[in-house]
Amino acid sequence: MTDETKHSIDDNEMANLSFFGQVYNRFIIEDSYRNQLLNHLEQDSVPHYGFVFNDNHRINENIKHLDSGSYAHVYRLFEPNKMLKFEHKNHIRNPVIIKMIPLLAEELLQRLTDFHRISSYNDVHNECIIQRTLSQLNGRYQHSDGRIYMCTTFPRLFRSTLIRGPLGSCFDVQTNNNDDDDNVDDNEEGLPFMNNVSDEFNLTDQIPQEYMMLVMEDCGLPITDCLQQIKPLACVSIVKQLIIGLMIAETVFQFEHRDLHGGNVLVQTTNKTMIHYIMRNRTFSLPSYGCMIKIIDTTFSRIRIG
Repeated sequence: MTDETKHSIDDNEMANLSFFGQVYNRFIIEDSYRNQLLNHLEQDSVPHYGFVFNDNHRINENIKHLDSGSYAHVYRLFEPNKMLKFEHKNHIRNPVIIKMIPLLAEELLQRLTDFHRISSYNDVHNECIIQRTLSQLNGRYQHSDGRIYMCTTFPRLFRSTLIRGPLGSCFDVQTNNNDDDDNVDDNEEGLPFMNNVSDEFNLTDQIPQEYMMLVMEDCGLPITDCLQQIKPLACVSIVKQLIIGLMIAETVFQFEHRDLHGGNVLVQTTNKTMIHYIMRNRTFSLPSYGCMIKIIDTTFSRIRIG
Protein backbone atom coordinates (compact mmCIF):
# COMPACT_ATOMS: atom_id res chain seq x y z
CA MET A 1 0.00 0.00 0.00
CA THR A 2 1.44 3.36 -0.98
CA ASP A 3 1.76 6.37 1.30
CA GLU A 4 -0.85 8.13 -0.81
CA THR A 5 -3.33 5.37 -0.05
CA LYS A 6 -2.79 5.65 3.69
CA HIS A 7 -3.67 9.32 3.84
CA SER A 8 -7.29 10.35 4.24
CA ILE A 9 -6.46 13.60 2.37
CA ASP A 10 -3.73 14.54 -0.12
CA ASP A 11 -0.56 16.56 0.56
CA ASN A 12 -2.00 19.83 -0.75
CA GLU A 13 -5.00 19.56 1.55
CA MET A 14 -2.69 18.57 4.41
CA ALA A 15 -0.82 21.87 4.09
CA ASN A 16 -4.07 23.80 4.56
CA LEU A 17 -5.08 22.04 7.75
CA SER A 18 -5.15 23.75 11.10
CA PHE A 19 -2.72 22.48 13.71
CA PHE A 20 -5.42 20.39 15.37
CA GLY A 21 -6.54 19.15 11.96
CA GLN A 22 -3.02 17.91 11.23
CA VAL A 23 -2.83 16.12 14.58
CA TYR A 24 -6.28 14.62 14.04
CA ASN A 25 -5.38 13.43 10.54
CA ARG A 26 -2.06 11.99 11.72
CA PHE A 27 -3.85 9.76 14.23
CA ILE A 28 -6.08 8.46 11.43
CA ILE A 29 -3.37 7.66 8.88
CA GLU A 30 -1.13 6.04 11.49
CA ASP A 31 -3.86 3.75 12.82
CA SER A 32 -2.55 0.27 11.97
CA TYR A 33 -6.03 -1.26 12.04
CA ARG A 34 -7.24 1.23 9.42
CA ASN A 35 -4.49 0.01 7.11
CA GLN A 36 -5.35 -3.61 7.92
CA LEU A 37 -8.99 -2.88 7.15
CA LEU A 38 -8.11 -1.34 3.79
CA ASN A 39 -5.96 -4.36 2.96
CA HIS A 40 -8.72 -6.76 4.01
CA LEU A 41 -11.24 -4.90 1.85
CA GLU A 42 -8.71 -4.77 -1.01
CA GLN A 43 -9.21 -1.01 -1.28
CA ASP A 44 -6.53 1.29 -2.69
CA SER A 45 -8.38 4.40 -1.53
CA VAL A 46 -11.37 5.59 0.50
CA PRO A 47 -14.05 6.84 -1.91
CA HIS A 48 -16.68 9.45 -1.16
CA TYR A 49 -20.03 7.81 -0.46
CA GLY A 50 -21.42 9.31 -3.66
CA PHE A 51 -19.11 7.14 -5.76
CA VAL A 52 -20.63 3.89 -4.50
CA PHE A 53 -24.14 4.80 -5.67
CA ASN A 54 -25.29 4.89 -9.28
CA ASP A 55 -27.98 7.55 -8.94
CA ASN A 56 -27.45 10.03 -6.12
CA HIS A 57 -30.60 11.96 -7.05
CA ARG A 58 -32.92 8.96 -6.61
CA ILE A 59 -31.25 7.62 -3.47
CA ASN A 60 -33.45 9.85 -1.29
CA GLU A 61 -36.53 8.13 -2.67
CA ASN A 62 -35.16 4.63 -2.24
CA ILE A 63 -33.70 4.59 1.26
CA LYS A 64 -35.45 4.46 4.62
CA HIS A 65 -34.02 4.65 8.13
CA LEU A 66 -34.96 1.57 10.17
CA ASP A 67 -33.12 1.73 13.46
CA SER A 68 -30.27 3.28 15.38
CA GLY A 69 -28.06 1.04 17.48
CA SER A 70 -25.29 1.92 19.88
CA TYR A 71 -22.67 2.30 17.16
CA ALA A 72 -24.48 2.54 13.83
CA HIS A 73 -27.56 3.48 11.86
CA VAL A 74 -29.42 0.88 9.79
CA TYR A 75 -31.29 1.59 6.56
CA ARG A 76 -33.34 -0.32 3.99
CA LEU A 77 -32.39 0.36 0.37
CA PHE A 78 -34.85 -0.40 -2.42
CA GLU A 79 -33.78 -1.26 -5.98
CA PRO A 80 -30.20 -2.10 -4.94
CA ASN A 81 -29.15 -3.19 -8.45
CA LYS A 82 -29.97 0.28 -9.74
CA MET A 83 -28.77 2.25 -6.73
CA LEU A 84 -25.49 0.57 -5.77
CA LYS A 85 -22.30 -0.14 -7.68
CA PHE A 86 -21.17 -3.70 -7.06
CA GLU A 87 -17.70 -5.02 -7.83
CA HIS A 88 -19.24 -8.13 -9.36
CA LYS A 89 -22.48 -8.45 -11.23
CA ASN A 90 -25.29 -9.14 -8.78
CA HIS A 91 -28.92 -9.92 -9.41
CA ILE A 92 -30.40 -8.65 -6.17
CA ARG A 93 -34.09 -8.09 -6.72
CA ASN A 94 -35.14 -7.61 -3.12
CA PRO A 95 -34.33 -4.63 -0.88
CA VAL A 96 -31.06 -4.76 1.05
CA ILE A 97 -29.97 -3.50 4.44
CA ILE A 98 -27.23 -0.89 4.79
CA LYS A 99 -25.40 -0.60 8.09
CA MET A 100 -23.42 2.64 8.36
CA ILE A 101 -20.78 2.79 11.12
CA PRO A 102 -18.82 6.01 11.90
CA LEU A 103 -15.16 5.40 12.71
CA LEU A 104 -12.39 6.95 14.75
CA ALA A 105 -8.74 6.08 15.32
CA GLU A 106 -8.02 4.05 18.46
CA GLU A 107 -5.66 6.69 19.87
CA LEU A 108 -8.30 9.40 19.51
CA LEU A 109 -10.95 7.23 21.14
CA GLN A 110 -8.72 6.77 24.18
CA ARG A 111 -8.26 10.53 24.52
CA LEU A 112 -11.76 11.75 23.59
CA THR A 113 -13.87 10.06 26.25
CA ASP A 114 -17.07 11.83 25.15
CA PHE A 115 -17.20 9.68 22.03
CA HIS A 116 -17.95 6.34 23.65
CA ARG A 117 -20.46 5.45 20.92
CA ILE A 118 -17.94 5.54 18.07
CA SER A 119 -16.33 2.37 16.76
CA SER A 120 -12.60 2.12 16.21
CA TYR A 121 -11.07 0.74 13.01
CA ASN A 122 -10.06 -2.27 15.09
CA ASP A 123 -13.67 -2.95 16.13
CA VAL A 124 -14.95 -2.70 12.57
CA HIS A 125 -12.06 -4.72 11.18
CA ASN A 126 -13.10 -7.61 13.43
CA GLU A 127 -16.80 -7.23 12.69
CA CYS A 128 -16.16 -7.12 8.94
CA ILE A 129 -14.15 -10.35 9.06
CA ILE A 130 -16.85 -12.06 11.13
CA GLN A 131 -19.67 -10.92 8.83
CA ARG A 132 -17.81 -12.02 5.70
CA THR A 133 -16.91 -15.37 7.23
CA LEU A 134 -20.41 -16.22 8.48
CA SER A 135 -21.89 -15.13 5.15
CA GLN A 136 -19.97 -17.96 3.48
CA LEU A 137 -22.03 -20.53 5.38
CA ASN A 138 -24.99 -19.72 3.11
CA GLY A 139 -23.20 -21.77 0.46
CA ARG A 140 -21.35 -25.06 0.72
CA TYR A 141 -18.41 -24.08 2.91
CA GLN A 142 -15.40 -26.40 2.99
CA HIS A 143 -13.63 -26.24 6.33
CA SER A 144 -9.91 -26.81 6.84
CA ASP A 145 -10.80 -30.31 8.04
CA GLY A 146 -12.00 -31.05 4.48
CA ARG A 147 -15.65 -31.39 5.49
CA ILE A 148 -18.59 -29.43 4.08
CA TYR A 149 -20.85 -27.23 6.22
CA MET A 150 -23.85 -25.08 5.36
CA CYS A 151 -26.56 -23.09 7.13
CA THR A 152 -28.71 -20.07 6.26
CA THR A 153 -28.78 -18.67 9.79
CA PHE A 154 -26.57 -15.65 9.08
CA PRO A 155 -27.14 -12.82 6.55
CA ARG A 156 -25.53 -12.79 3.15
CA LEU A 157 -23.04 -9.93 2.91
CA PHE A 158 -23.11 -8.32 -0.54
CA ARG A 159 -20.63 -5.51 -0.05
CA SER A 160 -18.34 -4.04 2.63
CA THR A 161 -16.64 -0.75 1.87
CA LEU A 162 -14.76 1.92 3.80
CA ILE A 163 -16.15 5.26 2.60
CA ARG A 164 -15.80 8.91 3.54
CA GLY A 165 -18.33 11.66 4.06
CA PRO A 166 -19.91 14.02 4.23
CA LEU A 167 -22.95 11.81 3.75
CA GLY A 168 -26.01 12.96 1.87
CA SER A 169 -29.23 14.10 3.50
CA CYS A 170 -30.73 10.65 2.93
CA PHE A 171 -28.56 9.39 5.81
CA ASP A 172 -29.75 12.14 8.14
CA VAL A 173 -32.08 10.39 10.54
CA GLN A 174 -34.00 13.58 11.21
CA THR A 175 -34.60 14.47 7.56
CA ASN A 176 -34.95 11.22 5.65
CA ASN A 177 -38.25 9.77 4.54
CA ASN A 178 -39.03 8.07 7.86
CA ASP A 179 -40.28 11.15 9.70
CA ASP A 180 -42.37 9.17 12.18
CA ASP A 181 -39.38 7.15 13.38
CA ASP A 182 -39.65 6.48 17.10
CA ASN A 183 -36.31 4.69 17.31
CA VAL A 184 -34.07 7.74 17.21
CA ASP A 185 -32.28 8.27 20.49
CA ASP A 186 -33.44 11.29 22.48
CA ASN A 187 -29.87 12.49 23.01
CA GLU A 188 -29.28 13.04 19.29
CA GLU A 189 -31.03 16.44 19.52
CA GLY A 190 -31.85 16.61 15.84
CA LEU A 191 -28.23 16.37 14.71
CA PRO A 192 -27.34 14.67 11.42
CA PHE A 193 -25.66 11.29 11.43
CA MET A 194 -24.74 10.40 14.98
CA ASN A 195 -21.37 11.32 16.39
CA ASN A 196 -19.81 12.93 13.34
CA VAL A 197 -16.52 13.72 15.04
CA SER A 198 -15.35 16.03 12.26
CA ASP A 199 -18.41 18.21 12.94
CA GLU A 200 -17.72 18.27 16.68
CA PHE A 201 -14.28 19.84 16.10
CA ASN A 202 -15.27 22.00 13.12
CA LEU A 203 -13.12 19.86 10.82
CA THR A 204 -15.81 18.82 8.34
CA ASP A 205 -14.38 21.08 5.63
CA GLN A 206 -10.85 19.83 6.35
CA ILE A 207 -11.03 16.12 7.13
CA PRO A 208 -13.92 13.89 5.96
CA GLN A 209 -15.49 11.53 8.47
CA GLU A 210 -14.97 7.89 7.49
CA TYR A 211 -17.60 5.15 7.74
CA MET A 212 -17.82 1.42 7.30
CA MET A 213 -20.69 0.56 4.99
CA LEU A 214 -22.02 -3.00 5.14
CA VAL A 215 -24.62 -4.08 2.57
CA MET A 216 -26.44 -7.29 3.43
CA GLU A 217 -29.65 -9.11 2.71
CA ASP A 218 -32.91 -7.89 4.24
CA CYS A 219 -33.69 -10.50 6.89
CA GLY A 220 -37.12 -9.42 8.09
CA LEU A 221 -38.33 -8.19 11.47
CA PRO A 222 -36.97 -8.65 15.01
CA ILE A 223 -38.66 -11.60 16.66
CA THR A 224 -39.70 -9.31 19.51
CA ASP A 225 -41.90 -7.37 17.06
CA CYS A 226 -43.77 -10.34 15.63
CA LEU A 227 -43.69 -13.07 18.28
CA GLN A 228 -47.43 -12.89 18.96
CA GLN A 229 -48.20 -13.58 15.28
CA ILE A 230 -45.99 -16.68 15.08
CA LYS A 231 -47.79 -20.01 15.35
CA PRO A 232 -46.66 -22.66 17.88
CA LEU A 233 -45.07 -25.04 15.36
CA ALA A 234 -43.23 -22.13 13.75
CA CYS A 235 -41.92 -21.17 17.20
CA VAL A 236 -40.52 -24.67 17.63
CA SER A 237 -38.88 -24.44 14.21
CA ILE A 238 -37.35 -21.06 15.09
CA VAL A 239 -35.77 -22.45 18.25
CA LYS A 240 -34.35 -25.40 16.32
CA GLN A 241 -33.03 -23.10 13.58
CA LEU A 242 -31.23 -21.03 16.22
CA ILE A 243 -29.69 -24.08 17.86
CA ILE A 244 -28.56 -25.68 14.59
CA GLY A 245 -27.17 -22.44 13.14
CA LEU A 246 -25.18 -21.63 16.27
CA MET A 247 -24.02 -25.24 16.49
CA ILE A 248 -22.63 -25.18 12.94
CA ALA A 249 -20.98 -21.77 13.37
CA GLU A 250 -19.44 -22.86 16.67
CA THR A 251 -18.19 -26.12 15.17
CA VAL A 252 -16.61 -24.47 12.14
CA PHE A 253 -15.38 -21.16 13.58
CA GLN A 254 -15.73 -21.45 17.37
CA PHE A 255 -18.21 -18.59 16.95
CA GLU A 256 -19.64 -16.79 19.99
CA HIS A 257 -22.24 -14.09 19.44
CA ARG A 258 -22.02 -12.52 22.93
CA ASP A 259 -25.04 -10.25 22.46
CA LEU A 260 -27.87 -12.55 21.45
CA HIS A 261 -31.31 -11.19 22.27
CA GLY A 262 -34.69 -10.83 20.56
CA GLY A 263 -33.66 -7.71 18.68
CA ASN A 264 -30.78 -9.58 17.03
CA VAL A 265 -32.91 -12.50 15.85
CA LEU A 266 -34.82 -11.57 12.70
CA VAL A 267 -37.75 -13.52 11.27
CA GLN A 268 -38.98 -13.55 7.69
CA THR A 269 -41.71 -15.53 5.98
CA THR A 270 -40.63 -18.15 3.48
CA ASN A 271 -42.31 -20.32 0.84
CA LYS A 272 -39.75 -23.06 1.46
CA THR A 273 -41.28 -25.94 3.36
CA MET A 274 -37.88 -27.25 4.44
CA ILE A 275 -34.63 -25.57 5.48
CA HIS A 276 -31.50 -27.51 4.55
CA TYR A 277 -28.25 -27.80 6.50
CA ILE A 278 -24.94 -29.58 6.08
CA MET A 279 -22.95 -30.67 9.10
CA ARG A 280 -19.69 -32.60 8.58
CA ASN A 281 -20.78 -33.65 5.05
CA ARG A 282 -24.16 -34.86 6.30
CA THR A 283 -27.24 -33.15 4.87
CA PHE A 284 -30.40 -32.84 6.93
CA SER A 285 -33.55 -30.73 6.75
CA LEU A 286 -35.89 -28.97 9.14
CA PRO A 287 -39.55 -27.99 8.55
CA SER A 288 -39.81 -24.21 8.37
CA TYR A 289 -43.56 -23.84 9.02
CA GLY A 290 -43.35 -20.64 7.02
CA CYS A 291 -40.61 -18.91 9.04
CA MET A 292 -36.87 -18.49 8.55
CA ILE A 293 -34.58 -16.78 11.05
CA LYS A 294 -31.34 -14.84 10.72
CA ILE A 295 -28.92 -13.86 13.48
CA ILE A 296 -27.51 -10.35 13.08
CA ASP A 297 -25.20 -7.82 14.78
CA THR A 298 -21.77 -9.33 15.42
CA THR A 299 -20.38 -6.15 17.02
CA PHE A 300 -19.33 -8.00 20.19
CA SER A 301 -18.78 -11.42 18.65
CA ARG A 302 -15.66 -13.53 18.39
CA ILE A 303 -14.58 -16.05 15.78
CA ARG A 304 -11.58 -18.23 15.03
CA ILE A 305 -10.38 -18.71 11.46
CA GLY A 306 -7.97 -21.44 10.46
